[in-house]
Amino acid sequence: MVTELQGYNIPGLEAGEDLSTNQYRWVVQDATTKKVRRPDSATEIPLGILQNAPKSGDGATVCSDGVSKLILGGAVAIGDPIGMEYVNAADAGKGVLVGAGNTWRGGRVIGIYGTAAEDELVSVLLDHPTPAKQTVTVALPVFTANSTIREFLMSVSRPMKITRFQLAAYTIPADADGNPTIQLINYDLSTTTEDELVAAFNAEGLVAKTPTTLTLITTAGINVLEAGDALFAVMVHNAAAIDTNWAAAGLTIEFEYL
Repeated sequence: MVTELQGYNIPGLEAGEDLSTNQYRWVVQDATTKKVRRPDSATEIPLGILQNAPKSGDGATVCSDGVSKLILGGAVAIGDPIGMEYVNAADAGKGVLVGAGNTWRGGRVIGIYGTAAEDELVSVLLDHPTPAKQTVTVALPVFTANSTIREFLMSVSRPMKITRFQLAAYTIPADADGNPTIQLINYDLSTTTEDELVAAFNAEGLVAKTPTTLTLITTAGINVLEAGDALFAVMVHNAAAIDTNWAAAGLTIEFEYL
């Protein structure tokens, strides 16, 4: 069932263009005119969901908090994070799954009418707009010759999906006798097991001062983490000495909250 429970409609807004066919779509506030309009791209920040159908110059009722109906631009499921679609100037502002070309999350689906197909209605619990993908960068220690170092990276406070790891170092390591490798794992609290997210990567393959995207293992949703999980790096060196250690090394973790 599709419902509404408006917590906050922004007062004093004016439609900057004809929005008479855009009820229950995402709208944005123009930075110059301060008026409400359809988005010009999927990367703009949604202001909220339009509740009425104003013509240009009329008052625009925009819900930015609570529960609102939203017209879909593609299939979604209950609990999905939802953002703003942009196809062209006339076809903009429908709701689509976060990650479908958009960069902002505006809420999540809590009710579906019909089959959740394009142009059908869903109920959305509105959030303060947040980036669809967020990043955390962690400084890494240097390698220790002929040793294994386990480095804590981050704890998981709410369900998330890891989308990318990028590794960079100002000075890259070099060793004629051994390999300095880094493996990324998640400690799964629910099963008390370690899930490999990135297989051991030879850090000698980096390019100085240039981020390298590591190959992320996503088989069977391994990259979906739950609250209480924890990410670790396993750094291994397998020779008696290191010719050149890396310096100013860091790992960037890209993720999206579910």
